[in-house]
Amino acid sequence: MDPMRLAAQIVSGIGFLGAGAILRRSNEGISGLTSAAMIWAASGIGIAIGTGFYIEAAFAVILLILAVNFVPYIIKWIGPYKLNQRDVSLKIVMEEHGNVTDLIRIIERKDDRSGDKHIQQHRIRRLKIKDLDEGRHRVDMVIAASEKEYTTEIYNFVRSIDHVTSVEVENL
Repeated sequence: MDPMRLAAQIVSGIGFLGAGAILRRSNEGISGLTSAAMIWAASGIGIAIGTGFYIEAAFAVILLILAVNFVPYIIKWIGPYKLNQRDVSLKIVMEEHGNVTDLIRIIERKDDRSGDKHIQQHRIRRLKIKDLDEGRHRVDMVIAASEKEYTTEIYNFVRSIDHVTSVEVENL
């Protein structure tokens, strides 16, 4: 019996299980990659222990714990700004006198001339505008907001814009 053939079959079988853990969310993102990688790593550690490589398996467990628990914080700290953003869905109903273009400028905070660097800018990722009865407009959008900005801050900010009658905010 060739023990390497057994290990190869374990790796391919576990890879199949890991692929089942990966999910796609509405063309926006993929989730489950860390879970799939953890399933595959656990099988590798199991193979190492089964073949008698106890020290190497213990070292792999320590590296795995460090990689899963600490590396994401380091990457967010030194990585690009996009890693510190999250998607927020906004559903806004405006009065008939409201200008949707002004609403978009205010939400993106492009007209802010105060010079305050602490004001978070938002980037609109998706936009949908619909006419309602009595000349009102419904604006559905997905914005990229900072993880440091609370959802309630976004809600209060949008609610305070002129001609906005209702706001619905959801974290994605």
